[in-house]
Amino acid sequence: MSGIARLHARLEALSRKIFETKSKLERRQEWHDGHLRTSEELAARYAELKAHIDEDIAQEKAMDHHVTNLELSLREWLADIEDRTR
Repeated sequence: MSGIARLHARLEALSRKIFETKSKLERRQEWHDGHLRTSEELAARYAELKAHIDEDIAQEKAMDHHVTNLELSLREWLADIEDRTR
């Protein structure tokens, strides 16, 4: 590869990095304080998810199945993912 071709390749790589960084900054600027959840909204969301999970666990216990803390944590995480992807 000649010196000019290497220079063009390096400039092209730099151009891509600049474009990617500018795109990230633009996406980040699209978010503002109105998009952030308040602590009250987060607490309400957690309470809703917890109630849903507690109901599921009560059904499991009624069938004499034990739910470990790890399983409880996993169920909460999966319920949160399901709620986000609706």
